[in-house]
Amino acid sequence: MAVTIQEPALPAVPDYPVASPWTGRIDHTRQEFLDELATQDGWIDLGEKHGVRLSKKYRDHDTNPVPVVRGETVVEGVEPYAFLAGVVQPPGMRKLWDPRTEAGMMIKRFSRQEVLFYAVTKGKRFVASPRDLAGIQKDYVEPDGSCMIVQTSVDDADLPEQAHMKRATLSLSGWHFKPEGPNTRITYIFQIALNGSIPNAVVALATTETPLCTGRARDLFYERGHAPYVRHENGREPAVIFQTESVTLDHDAREYRCTITTGQRIGDSFEIVYDRQRMYQPEGGIQAAVEGSPGAVELEDNGKGVLQVKTKAAGETLTIVIRPRTLYLLKPLPSDERFQRMREAFLDTLGPQDEAVQESLRQRTASMGNLQHPQVGAHLVVDFPAPKVLLLRLNRPEALNAMTADLEADLAKMLDWFEDENSLWVVIVTGTGRAFCAGQDLKNWQKTAGTSSSPDENMKKNKNGFASLSRRRSKKPFICALNGFAYGGGGETLVNADIVIACEGCKIGFPEVKRGVVAAVGGIPNAVRRSPQLTPYLLTGEPIPHHLLAAHIFTEVVPTNEVLPAALRWAAKLVDASPEAVWATKEHINLHKDGLGVSAVVDAALETEVSKHVYRGENIQEGLRAFVEL
Repeated sequence: MAVTIQEPALPAVPDYPVASPWTGRIDHTRQEFLDELATQDGWIDLGEKHGVRLSKKYRDHDTNPVPVVRGETVVEGVEPYAFLAGVVQPPGMRKLWDPRTEAGMMIKRFSRQEVLFYAVTKGKRFVASPRDLAGIQKDYVEPDGSCMIVQTSVDDADLPEQAHMKRATLSLSGWHFKPEGPNTRITYIFQIALNGSIPNAVVALATTETPLCTGRARDLFYERGHAPYVRHENGREPAVIFQTESVTLDHDAREYRCTITTGQRIGDSFEIVYDRQRMYQPEGGIQAAVEGSPGAVELEDNGKGVLQVKTKAAGETLTIVIRPRTLYLLKPLPSDERFQRMREAFLDTLGPQDEAVQESLRQRTASMGNLQHPQVGAHLVVDFPAPKVLLLRLNRPEALNAMTADLEADLAKMLDWFEDENSLWVVIVTGTGRAFCAGQDLKNWQKTAGTSSSPDENMKKNKNGFASLSRRRSKKPFICALNGFAYGGGGETLVNADIVIACEGCKIGFPEVKRGVVAAVGGIPNAVRRSPQLTPYLLTGEPIPHHLLAAHIFTEVVPTNEVLPAALRWAAKLVDASPEAVWATKEHINLHKDGLGVSAVVDAALETEVSKHVYRGENIQEGLRAFVEL
């Protein structure tokens, strides 16, 4: 499929900002969109699918076999413009939520709000052969905080029809984003004339698949957050020519690029908003750089999700690049002289305000520079975020961190190593994306069902249970940093944790009975041990209500971006305590988990080697001496 149209590197028109030749047409399309948005007349309700309310409409005197379609859903915890500019609009994001998109490019930019675009749709599933589109797009932001994207087809000499491709006509495309408290209601109304002979099956598919994009965009936001975007300020437009914005959503890169040409007004500024709660949450922030003319702008990151850009020279073209912040090296941690020089060089780049970070990293260099942990796959991220603390992060966000045999094997290797590594006293387990762990990978289970490598057979072999955690009896504390929902084996894991830090609004449940299986790797006894009130939810598979979670499972509930810091605060408290006393306490807890009563636990625990060391060694002498000296 040869496309001769190329995306210009600098698409802004010479007299930017200026209204496009099609401003009247796009404003008319906007009014048509608002009229359809405001009425229920003629709309046929198609029910709800994947949390999206679907409907269609046949307009009078319309010969187009594809009806006007509509999809509506609510996205929690996002502002309207953040969803418009950070999820729906960027081509790099769109390709992830719109299965029809093959390519999209900006041909001319008339202002920040209005662009001429060219797009190619896939021929697979959506239409019998690929279609392309040439259109005008305009964003509108209203005083009440709502906003919209409107598109319609136009003809332009720079966008000739391509050989071997049918040009479609975009009659109406509008996204509406309306604030509802902390959430955003999204409505997408769309009609396209595919032109040419179209099978009825394709028409039916377009009717249902197109409006479901709202749900896919919603789920992408829940999983990865929003891409960085230039903040819109009502009544204020910087004297900067915005050329292009792009985002590459590789999980390691997550790179955003904004190319601008500085205006004549020196000292002018604008802000780029980035997502610390999801997209850049694992690293706790970003690092920003300037390519092209680094002296033409000044960057200032407030560390809370806003990067301010201030111009220092006029007429310069440059690119602002945002990547995930890098504070320290991950696995393995080398101990040679070169590593020490790299670490010290990095420390020297930190400012006085980062004194706490400097001290933390120096401690880690001193105490953990020689650690060599087992090698693991990319599905498990290993880190040492604080002295004596191991962090394991499940890293399969595209599968909601569902467990596979390989991931479970790597967890077992790391946790067995942790048990024997005397320099590590606490383990924190968390996940990447919007889920902590969705349980067993059911696709993997289906493939191995009935074989010796199936999950149910592995249950018998793995004495430590699901993820090598759900019934592990470690002498060292286990903290669960619950970054998102946990179902099935994910729930079984957290009810065996010593401390559970949960994000606000996360959901927990044991849906096994609804799938014809059982929470058989530790979840049932551990949940009932926490409270018999959890029994009905084991028997029905329904999510556990938040009041029971708060009373019987969660240690602390915090905003999503505070989950890991809160877990580290608890880890610091554990590290500050006597390790022998903590280990002895864990022995008591583990004996009780294994069914011993109070007297039996006391008698058995007093005879263990750990307990004897606590009461007869240097530990108790030092503790008593400190108490007397208070």
